[in-house]
Amino acid sequence: MMNIHVFSFVAIRGITALRRFFYHWYILAWHYYWGSVAGFIAVFDRTIALRVTARYLFRPLYQDYSLFGYLFGVCARMIRLLIGLVVYGVIMVSAIVLYSLWFFLPLYCIMRIIV
Repeated sequence: MMNIHVFSFVAIRGITALRRFFYHWYILAWHYYWGSVAGFIAVFDRTIALRVTARYLFRPLYQDYSLFGYLFGVCARMIRLLIGLVVYGVIMVSAIVLYSLWFFLPLYCIMRIIV
């Protein structure tokens, strides 16, 4: 009779521990990770200033309203936009790959234990 109570206690505690683990691993880590990625991009955007560069794309650089100022401004800002988009793309692809590895690590470990 006592063995049944011990087994049910251990089973309930084990299920609770697994539930807490998966909640922490998938829910809380999701918020922390993507919040960190968004914070990193916000700090990085202070350097690249992608939105501001796109807004002033067809304005002359350094308020030089000559033809050269317009051409140089558009070319310089276009290059800055392209570099910024490539850097943002690399950051986002890296973040998605790292999170995918993080996401599938417990499932991989479970599969290795079973097999």
